[in-house]
Amino acid sequence: MKIITSKHLVKYLSLLGMISLSSCSMFESTSANLSPAAPMYSAASSDMLNENSTSSKTRQVTKKASLNIDVSNVKDAGKQVETIVSENRGQITSMERRDDDSQYASYEIRVPSQKLVSTLDAISALGKVTYRKIKVEDTTRKAIQQQARYQQLLKRKQRLLKLYHNAHTIKDKLELEKQLSEVEEALFQIQAAIRQGRKFADFSKISLELSRRSIRGPIGLVMDSFQWGISKLFTIREN
Repeated sequence: MKIITSKHLVKYLSLLGMISLSSCSMFESTSANLSPAAPMYSAASSDMLNENSTSSKTRQVTKKASLNIDVSNVKDAGKQVETIVSENRGQITSMERRDDDSQYASYEIRVPSQKLVSTLDAISALGKVTYRKIKVEDTTRKAIQQQARYQQLLKRKQRLLKLYHNAHTIKDKLELEKQLSEVEEALFQIQAAIRQGRKFADFSKISLELSRRSIRGPIGLVMDSFQWGISKLFTIREN
């Protein structure tokens, strides 16, 4: 039987300590290498666009919607539309209504982007939806390009101002004034485009059409049935 002396015990404990430190170091190194880099977008704001996409600090999204509805009374439905838009903190930017017994009306509406779907759902409940479409577009790249162009023009303006102050002849000053005027105009246009892009991202557009629902008479119903029967002679089911 081998007797472990105090000298051997100290040696074993030292060896175990070195192995433990080495294992911890290796684990920390491996953990650091396996840690994923911070993503550009969080999981909640994926690159996929859908009707619920919203603008954020990292992206700019524009949404437009078209909605056609058949209603029993266009005038009454129009009043309900105004109430729905107001409740969703939106506004009606334009409206057209016929005077022939109010059989048709069209609206251009702006609502906060996060309220677009709920507003469409509320308006859709007023009658029978014949057409509904939502278009979602990511305009982030365009916004970034506009900002970059704006910064370039600002630097050009500063250079022209410096040259203008150092110019000695009237001819040089007049030429620099012309160039400064062109740069100022370009800056104004880009500023307007940037503001418009942000507005479109914050407020979505709805193109709404209301039509009075037509009620088919006996002959109309017979014709509808006849046309349906004829269509089934050629096509029973579409794949």
